[in-house]
Amino acid sequence: MKQPKKPTRRQKEIIRDNMFVVNNWFVISETDFYLHIINRNNGKKKMITKYPTRERKTCNE
Repeated sequence: MKQPKKPTRRQKEIIRDNMFVVNNWFVISETDFYLHIINRNNGKKKMITKYPTRERKTCNE
């Protein structure tokens, strides 16, 4: 397995759009449609889509 890397700015946006806290995740690999990430604390792996279907809710005041 390759060594996990810190996410780039574009990867951080993808992770954030999928409702994850960016600082808790490393990137293992990236494909055309998916981003494979691993948790910094417990080592759990996730495969998230680069094109999330749900919209991110923001607080507008």
